[in-house]
Amino acid sequence: MNTDNVVYNLGQVVYSVVSPETVGVVTGILFRPDGISYQVTWGDFEERSHYDCELTPEANYRKKK
Repeated sequence: MNTDNVVYNLGQVVYSVVSPETVGVVTGILFRPDGISYQVTWGDFEERSHYDCELTPEANYRKKK
């Protein structure tokens, strides 16, 4: 049984850590032996898989150096 915690919920708005101006919506959650991944539909209507460390709920996120 997977003991990981779900960080994001279906329908939640998220932003890319790499490209903070890119907004998406969580449209799926996958449970795998190596952890949880999130299916996010971005502005181009393309659904992509991401781990929670690649996403942020903060609109004005900037990676601190």
